[in-house]
Amino acid sequence: MATDPDREGEAIAWHIVDALNLDVSSTKRVVFNQITKNAVETAFENSKQIDDYLVEAYKARAIQDKVWGFMMSQTLWPTIKRNLSAGRVQSPTLGEIDKKEKEIQSFVPEEYWSIDSRFQISQKSEPLQIPLKKIINADQTINVESRELKTEQESIIHTEALNNAKFSVSDINTKERRSNPPQPLRTSTLQQQAFRRFRFNSSRTMSLAQQLYQGIDLGAGEGQVGLITYMRTDSNNLSNEVISDISDFVTQKFSKSYLQVKKNSKSVQGAQEAHEAIRPTYISRTPESLRNDLDQDQFKLYQLIWNNTVASQMAAAIYDRTTFEITANTQDSDTQYVFSFSGDVLKFDGFKKIITDQDSDDEIPDLKEHQELKCIEVLPEQRFTKPPSRYNEASLVNFMESVGIGRPSTYASTIKTLIDKKYIERKTGALHITALGSVVSEFLHEHYSDLMSYEFTAQMEKQLDDIAQGDTELQSVLNSSYDPFVENVVHVYETADRVDRTRLLVFTGEKCPQCDKGLTRKEDYNFLFDGCSDFPNCTYTQDITTGSMCPDCEDQPELWINEEPGKITINKYRGSLFYGCSNYRKEAGLNVGCKFSSGQLPLEYPKYKCPDCGDLLLFSGRGGVNVRCKKKNYRLPEESRCGFSVKKSDFLIDEDADQ
Repeated sequence: MATDPDREGEAIAWHIVDALNLDVSSTKRVVFNQITKNAVETAFENSKQIDDYLVEAYKARAIQDKVWGFMMSQTLWPTIKRNLSAGRVQSPTLGEIDKKEKEIQSFVPEEYWSIDSRFQISQKSEPLQIPLKKIINADQTINVESRELKTEQESIIHTEALNNAKFSVSDINTKERRSNPPQPLRTSTLQQQAFRRFRFNSSRTMSLAQQLYQGIDLGAGEGQVGLITYMRTDSNNLSNEVISDISDFVTQKFSKSYLQVKKNSKSVQGAQEAHEAIRPTYISRTPESLRNDLDQDQFKLYQLIWNNTVASQMAAAIYDRTTFEITANTQDSDTQYVFSFSGDVLKFDGFKKIITDQDSDDEIPDLKEHQELKCIEVLPEQRFTKPPSRYNEASLVNFMESVGIGRPSTYASTIKTLIDKKYIERKTGALHITALGSVVSEFLHEHYSDLMSYEFTAQMEKQLDDIAQGDTELQSVLNSSYDPFVENVVHVYETADRVDRTRLLVFTGEKCPQCDKGLTRKEDYNFLFDGCSDFPNCTYTQDITTGSMCPDCEDQPELWINEEPGKITINKYRGSLFYGCSNYRKEAGLNVGCKFSSGQLPLEYPKYKCPDCGDLLLFSGRGGVNVRCKKKNYRLPEESRCGFSVKKSDFLIDEDADQ
């Protein structure tokens, strides 16, 4: 039995043995963390029995998730809405997103002021703008950098003083700064890095990692080869064999001065560390050597894994950081104003040989201590504190790992479940809680406060780990929590009040033209439209438009079933969005009107037209990073096609249209 090397894999092996009535004593279990010839042969040479403790831990997890999740979900249906779900991992995660949203909504911005000065360093160079750090007088020190300059009146007083002050360089200090290499990747950090660098969501990242783990056909007699080790791990550790391979590679490619072998360390609190970190199976397979064998996304992810693995055993990058301090003294008072800025110059690149970035050396001005400077402008600016940022997928995974909610195998699936259930939604990279998600979170906090706490969920994960280690029995874990939980479920089912349905409505901000009530967004698996909030008293509905006119019927009045040119609308079918024309209807089983349809979001037409043929333009590529003509379509006859396609960044789109 060679299923995955984790708790679920062990259970799958056990179930196969049970279903086929195989002899447990003669059925062997083989475990490998990478699908390569040597790893598989070694695993078969060291086969073992199925680990009953791991199977028991799986059973405990399955029972808890199904029994608890099912029972909690059943109390949501009569009080909120059918087909809702709750669970041991997804519900505390939802609660945290809801908590963050409430912090944002209750946030009150505070005013503060900053003051910059522009200095003419030399006649040949551009003026240098430097921020004010501190204001020092006999009574107090105002730390401007820490937002202690609060009012406009204060800023005016200090601006007037600076306009009449004399400026000089009071201190120049150069120190060595070290930038340490990254650690090898584990599941959570892989998902975080892939989101930040490539905007891959968690599911996409794990799907690509699965492909690299299972193997890519490299041809040339090699066949299908696994390129990375097992991708569900909470460990940063590397084997001695791999560290030796990295050492040889770095020494031969660069020099021994670039090598700095690191000792393995504990990843995060509560980590099982059953496997190595995610790493290439062969260090010698550089990303460039595989460029022609991988698709674009596979290559990006493999390069990220390879770079982090090799860089983790390389020396730190070393910079010379020069800090300049400029002091302004006024004639009429003892107040002193301190401006400060720093610049870095790379002295030794270290791991930056592998992980390159766009940073270049800072331009260090040629200044001398006690040198007087000419201030050409003082720039006060009013600012306001900003609310905390919403979670994106990367920061949410980081939070889940830090408090012990879930395990590497459940991060991506938990986020996917919350999105599929319409509890949260992605907007410009951030995760926003929906009205439904907020109502569910509040209900669960009110009636299942213990299960919604991070400590309870993390403790449950620890108990499952203890079962896997043989330190605790399955039955004792289940018995300790089952009876009080069931009593609470029965109480909630019998006493909980039905939630006010108006709290689930998503208002669009528009008024119903028939009754002047608010319009709300109506969405399900097979429909998407705006309707009156006073339904069923008012049955008014309208399409959701993109703001773009339809190019296919603008000059064909015979297709105008609404007696006007069509607008492109947003529609939904079988859970997927598509774009159609408002002049389309289905009557008596027949398609009537304009049949325009696209699976990709159109740019506003006719404001934006294809420069080659004048037709509609569409956002294309993952995340809409490209712009292409509607006629760039292989299904069209060759004489009707248009080849226009550019990167979005190269096409002039104003910010509002892009949003």
